[in-house]
Parts: sequence; C-alpha cells; structure tokens
Amino acid sequence: MSDGSGKRARTACEKLRKKAPSSIHVEFEEDGTPTGPLAANFTTYLAVLARDHIPCTIEDWRRVDVQLKEDLWTEVKDYWNIVDDTHKKKIIRRMGEDWKSWKGRLVRDFIRRPNPKNPCDVFNISEEAWAEFRRQKESDDFKRKSEKGKEAQKHNIHPHRLGSAGYKGLKSDSNEVILSSSSSSGVSSVVDSRSWRWLRARAKPTAEGFLTVPNPATNEVLQRVETKVQEASQGLFQSDRYNDILSSSIGTPEHPGRIRGHSTFATLSTVYGKVPRKKTSHAGCITQAELDAKINSALAKQAEEFNEQIRMLASKLNDAPHLQTSPQDFRPPTQMSSNPVSAQQHIQENQGPTPCKLWVLHDEGRIFVAHGKLYPSGPGVSIHNIPIPPDHVRVCIDNVIEGLAYVRVPCPVDDTEHVGQLIGTYVAWPAHLVELPDKAVTAKKSAPVKKKKPDMALIATPAVERDSIVDEATLLTMNKKSKWLYTVLMSQPPDIWDFDIPFGEEAFGIDGSICLSISDIVDLFKNDWLNVSILQIFCMVCARQCAEFGLDNFLFVDPYRCSESMVASDLSAAASYLADVMKAAQNPDSYILLPYISREHWILLAIQMSKFNVYIVNPTNQNVPGLLIYNALNIATRIFCSDKDMKSHKKLTYSRIKGPLQPGGSECGYYVMRTMWDIITIHGQSGPTLPNSIGPETYPEQDIEEMKDRVVEFICENI
Repeated sequence: MSDGSGKRARTACEKLRKKAPSSIHVEFEEDGTPTGPLAANFTTYLAVLARDHIPCTIEDWRRVDVQLKEDLWTEVKDYWNIVDDTHKKKIIRRMGEDWKSWKGRLVRDFIRRPNPKNPCDVFNISEEAWAEFRRQKESDDFKRKSEKGKEAQKHNIHPHRLGSAGYKGLKSDSNEVILSSSSSSGVSSVVDSRSWRWLRARAKPTAEGFLTVPNPATNEVLQRVETKVQEASQGLFQSDRYNDILSSSIGTPEHPGRIRGHSTFATLSTVYGKVPRKKTSHAGCITQAELDAKINSALAKQAEEFNEQIRMLASKLNDAPHLQTSPQDFRPPTQMSSNPVSAQQHIQENQGPTPCKLWVLHDEGRIFVAHGKLYPSGPGVSIHNIPIPPDHVRVCIDNVIEGLAYVRVPCPVDDTEHVGQLIGTYVAWPAHLVELPDKAVTAKKSAPVKKKKPDMALIATPAVERDSIVDEATLLTMNKKSKWLYTVLMSQPPDIWDFDIPFGEEAFGIDGSICLSISDIVDLFKNDWLNVSILQIFCMVCARQCAEFGLDNFLFVDPYRCSESMVASDLSAAASYLADVMKAAQNPDSYILLPYISREHWILLAIQMSKFNVYIVNPTNQNVPGLLIYNALNIATRIFCSDKDMKSHKKLTYSRIKGPLQPGGSECGYYVMRTMWDIITIHGQSGPTLPNSIGPETYPEQDIEEMKDRVVEFICENI
C-alpha cells in the first residue's frame, strides 16, 4: 500500500482504522492458528509491530530484551482484545519469525540488489542503524553463515509453492484431488488432511484442471502416501501420534517447534497433545503417599528372604579366622590400618578420590555391601548441609553387591536409608568400615587419570530405536567427536532425555549434580545458544585441567546457583554460596571464575581475591551495569571479611576487560568458555594480574571447536 508519495505506508490498514477498538478481535483454532475475517490483518499487524519496535541491528531474536517482548505482547493483547495468555508464546515466536524475514528482505532488496530507494525512508530506520546493519551483513562471518545456510537449503528436496498466506490459504474441506504420475486415484483432504495440505503446498494445477506434483522426489512421497492410505483402510497401517501417514511416507520424523502440513503457529503439542515424559527420578502420576505404600509393601515382601540371605552370608564370613563381630576387633580381609582413622590419614596424603570397599556391621557379623570412592573430607565439611560425624569419612557409592540393595547404611541421608537408593550419592561412612586397597595406604598424590572413552562397538542398541535427534544438515556439519557423542546418545533408550552428572567439592565447592538434557547437547551440535548445563560441564573440564597442570589458584562458581534467576529468587543463598567459595581460596593469588547468564546472555566474571577486583569480560565488549550478581558479590564480600575478622571490610571494584568480540548473537557461551580456557592456560602461570585485554579481535572457528570437543569428550566419559 502506498501513501501517495511512492513510499510504503508502514502502518496502513484501513480495515482496522475504520473499526471501533472493541470490534477488533481475532479468534484462534485449537492449534493456535488465527482465524476469522481479520486473521490476515492480525498476522500483518504482528510483522509491522515487530519491525517498528525492534532494531534491525540486534543480530538474534533471543538477544531481544525480555521486557520489550512483554511490552509487545501487552500491546497485541490490548489492541486485539485477547483475553488470556494461552497463545502468547506462539504469537511472540511468530513476531520473531516475521522480524527475521524482514531483515532477510533488507539484505536481499537493499544490499545484494541495486535499489534506488533508501531503506531508511521506506522503513523509518536511522542512518546510524542502517550503517551498522550493513556492516554486520557485509562481514566475512555473516557471509560464511550465509553460505552454510545455502548449503543446508540444498537438502530441502521438497520446496513448497505456497504464497504469503501459507497454509492458512488452503481449505482443508476442498474436494481437490492431487494425482501422482502412476495413479488415477490420488489423495484428497477427506482421506488424510495433513498429507493433503503438505502435498497441496507443492502441487501445481495443469491445463486440464488437475493437480499434479512436478517435483519427482515429492511425487514419490505422493505415491507412498497413496499406498499408506490403502494400507490404513485395510487395517495394515496404524498411526502413532505424529508418526502418521505423512511422516512415514517422507521418511524423516517431525522436529520440535514446527509440524509439517500446518501453519507456523502449530506445534506438536497443540496438534497432537502433550506426552508425559518418562523419568525414573519422578513418581509419575501417583501421590507421595501411594509411593510410600508401594515401597513399604515391597520391603515387607522381601524382608524374610533378605534376612535369611544375611544370615547365610554372615555364617560364611564368620567361618574365617580373621573375621570378628565387634567394631573394636574389626579386621579387613586385605591390608588395612588397624586403627579407626586409617581412611582419614589416607585423605591427608591423597587429595583425589580413591576406590574403596564399604562394609556394614550386622548382628551376626560384618557384610561387604558396596564398591565406592573415598573423597577428601575434614573439619567443617558437610554432606547435604549436615556436618560429617567424628571418625567418619565422605564416600560416594558406585555399585551395590547383588542382593544387598536393602541393607541400611550407617548414616541415612534424609529419609533414604537403603544402600541401593544412594548409588551415585555422597554419604558419611564410619572410617573403620572403609576398606582401601593395599597400594592406597602408602600411595602419594598422582596426576588424575582420565576415563577411557567408551568402545563404540560395545554400545548396546536399544530394543526400540529412537528418532534422530538432529536433522541431516546438522549431522553433515558435525566433526568426528560430535558424531561419536551423537552415536552414544542414539544408543540410549527412547524414553531417556536427560542425564544426571554428579560433581563434588573439587568442582564448585559443594556436592551436587548437573541435569544435562539431550536438547542442550543438540544446541551444542548446532552451534546454538548454550544452556547453563553446558557451562557447568565446561567448568568441570577446567577444574580437571587445573588439577592436571597443578594450578591451585583457580576456583569455579556453579553458574546455575548464581544465575540471574537464582539470584533474583534467593539473594541471600547466592551470597552465602559465593562467600563459601571465597573462603575456600587458599592461594593468595587465587581467581574465582564465574560464568554468569543475564537475560540469555553469557558474560564472564573473574574475581581477584588478592585485590578484591572483579574483571568483567563481555563477548559484546559493552558495559553491563546493574547486574543482580553485583549485589550478591558485595554481600558475599562482607560475609567473607567478617568471617576472616578483617579490621576493615573490603569493597569490590569492578572493571571491564576487552575480550574477543562475538560476531553474531548466539556465540556468547562459546566465547565465555574459550576466554576461561585462555585465562587458565595462558595467564594462569603468568602472574596474579590479568592484562587489559584478552585474546584476539575475534576467536577463529578452530578455537571454538576445540572447546566444543572438550565438552563432548567429558560428556562421553560421564554419561
């Protein structure tokens, strides 16, 4: 539409202007697609609103300020009289897609093609913003991404022929039949609506008035759809949610976020409903009382059988001359110090985890119940916020002897008292009931030994194969190590979507675990924005590297416990945790490295304990005032000074260090990881003070790939 001067009228929508505000309304179908007489105006409104309020210089929709998105949604909701937030997420996502498409048209129509019009006049863009946008799109990094996108587009062998209306322009009740080259029956919307919509989007009318599919590859899909329709009518084919006629005919599964044959508003959950995820760590749909009743019932059923087994084992053990029934006369079957603090003495000489055997005392003897690892502990060390009792040590249970899962541990954890329930968990164990191997008694501190990579030939194939977690285009861009991890993940059962990776005090100063989801790993494969679990993993990689290098001047903060959302929800807990990390710094030249996420953007904070300086490295090289973490750090410093009885309380000073500049909008996590690595490996041994700038102007691709490889290797070793 033109305003008479030859320029596009950006907000021209005469149909809406003539209506009273109360009469402007849009309805939605069950899958979230707008419907009604004003549906087309609604989608146009979203596109205009996004491009008018969001600067084109922002390189990624995920970098758009969250509050700005909320303001846009409020405006949409008020203007269109939308009563609730049911479709909020889909509408905001649609605005993001329209905004991205608009930027693509700017590149196509005003940068790559000669155009006499000035985009600043057409779209009301400032000259400074246009100059910055042009600089971004003419950079070498954007050209590389563009070429990579073109290569990925070549894998789209079924391009559609839809216009701007998309799937909304297709009438699902149409009687049109799409004919294949080898059949006269064809496919209609009455037979299978989703398949018909997908094929109709790729069909072309002939001179005779028929619909045909000119693309040979798509025509093969059409023929397979015809076959599946016939099989379904005969009861030979049954659809399983979205694994229906269309998916099985195309040969590739649906991917999250979009669903073929539907509009961009539709998702898998809106079309087919949500499927409850199967997680072994949850009770499912039963209540806690029902779960307790089931556990008690199972324990009662096995009680007699278990007691008989204990009596038999104790009888066999008591036949040996060196086995006694009292703790004072306790002697292990292999070499072990006769005094009850041998395990504690071993800890004083060896800081790393040591394999051990765990025993319990029974009325009829002692029982060897589990294999585990002995970890460093001492005064003030606690497990699950409970101090370790005297003459006890910290162990982690690795595996339990068969048939002894219901043996009670000496020190129950909360309400959990059976050894089989505490596998992979840190517990306190009496020192005289921890048996160390012969060589552990006199062993000195040695370099940590890396776990061996799993033999791919030994990875079991699950009984039910899972759908591919990445598309073909991503798989082609993955290197050898990423494909190795991909193979490991694909070998997991289909109902496994996340993993718990435990960590000890050597990583973050506390005990805990990382919940690593497969979707987070897929983001790593695709070079997308990184979730907090990947940065947690990388901190553990850095902690292990420091141990190998013999560096004791670096400590790491758990990025999850000190993320923006966690600080906002419980400032005192975050400050207390930071103070504990500060107090753990033994080296006067220690640095505390904290990857911090604020509004989906990663930055790095390096705290220099000797001078109470906080160095800030932002991958965008911009100032970051007013972060919530500053309040937590200031409170933590006061707690630290008070506990150390310092005469004058220190105050932190904050300064920004220039680091490599991320080229796009989603590389911040990768740049924070690489910067941490450079600080440890390059500046870790050069002195207590960091330079004013770190690294090159921007990181080359191979530097980022190296960090990804280290994360991938660690994940493979620990899942």
